[in-house]
This record gives sequence, structure tokens and C-alpha cells, in this order.
Amino acid sequence: FFTRLGYTVLVAGRHTTLSHADCARQADAVIVNVPIEHTEEVIRAIGPVMRAGQLLIDNTGIKSRPITTMLASTDPAVEVLSIHTMFGAGVEDLRGQNIISVPTVRSGPMAQEFEDILFKYGAHITRATPEEHDMYVTFTQGLEHMDGVAKLATVFELAGDPANLKSFSTPNSRLAAEIYERIHAGDHHLYATMLKENPHILTTLEAYLRNFSEMVSDLKQGSTRVFEQKMSGNAARLKKG
Repeated sequence: FFTRLGYTVLVAGRHTTLSHADCARQADAVIVNVPIEHTEEVIRAIGPVMRAGQLLIDNTGIKSRPITTMLASTDPAVEVLSIHTMFGAGVEDLRGQNIISVPTVRSGPMAQEFEDILFKYGAHITRATPEEHDMYVTFTQGLEHMDGVAKLATVFELAGDPANLKSFSTPNSRLAAEIYERIHAGDHHLYATMLKENPHILTTLEAYLRNFSEMVSDLKQGSTRVFEQKMSGNAARLKKG
């Protein structure tokens, strides 16, 4: 993306000649885009070599700790911004894609310019605090992934091959099956790490389990009252929205 716009892009990784520190010394803006469990390690390695007037950005699925580490590992004159691209590496066109921008106390004109470039080329930019980001992604990623894995595991356990259900499928269940396939085609380790590292995920999953358990417990008593109450309540809230 940035190469097509005419910027010089340097890449450092496990199989490159350039090191992370080499890139950090040469670049005006440095984007840390590595597995979550290595993010803080890389930030600590490059932070001390960065100079005044540079911009350090992380693009990870968890925000609180990487931001704290970026601020602590760099000179106060280094700008710091955190983003989360809510799409995979295969996306080449930013139009209509969601990007979360988490400004810090050291987000200045370079951070604004970086954000403006993303906006100019069609990205939908939403600003959030680290806490808001980490909480909201528990619904759109963590709960979504956990629920999809549990549902498909249940199908395999009780129905065998999902293809056995094709003749029994409804429009809703076919949409759900497409989502399950997309989830399971993703990076299993990345999804698992995002679950493990997010400080808010257990709050969301426990709320989900509570709601689910309440409906199951009521059904065991021969009643669907709780299910109907929750479904009608949800529907009313959706109409208001």
C-alpha cells in the first residue's frame, strides 16, 4: 500500500537482512506488526534507537500493554500512535475497511498525517481509548471466534460431517456456516493469543455463558420463557437502534 503511494518501505523480520533496529534508525515512521506475544519485545529493542521527530506505531489486536511499552521505551520527543487494522493481510484496498486509531499523549502532527493518509484512501477511522478498544474487540473477535469454534465442534461431535446438514440448512444457518469457515481458515495461534492477552475477554465470555446457561436451565424445566424474554428484548433494542 505505502509503496504504491511512493513511499520507501523497509521491512525487517526473521528472514531479512535488515534488523528491526536498522529499520528504526532509517525510517521516519516505524510500524510494529508482529505476533502479539513478540510485540513488546520488538518495541523494547527498537525504542532506544529511535530519535526525536520519528513516529512509532503498533498494529496489534491488544492495545493497553503495547502503548505503555512504546511510551516507556522511547525518547519523549518520539511520537507514538497505536492502530488496529480490522482486516487481514490479503486486503489491498482500504475503501470501506475499519481501522481503529488509538492516539496517545505523544500523538502529534506525524501521527495525524499517518491517520489522514489512511482516511484519504477510504478507510473508516474510529478513535478509541486502549480500554475501549480492548473491550469492544472481545465481542467482534474474541466472542465471535470462541462461539464459532464451539458451534462447529458441537456439529462434528453430534452430526458428523457438516455436509450432512446441507439438506436441512436454512438461509440463516448457511450464513452461519460461511462464518464458521472464515473463522477456521484464519490463524489459529493468532486468535488464541488475542483471547489469552485481552484483559477483558473473560468478562465477555462469562456474560455469554450466563445468558446461555439461563436459557438452558429454563428449557430443562420445560419452559421457553427465558429464551422468549431475551429474544424479544433483543429485538426491541435492535429496532430502537
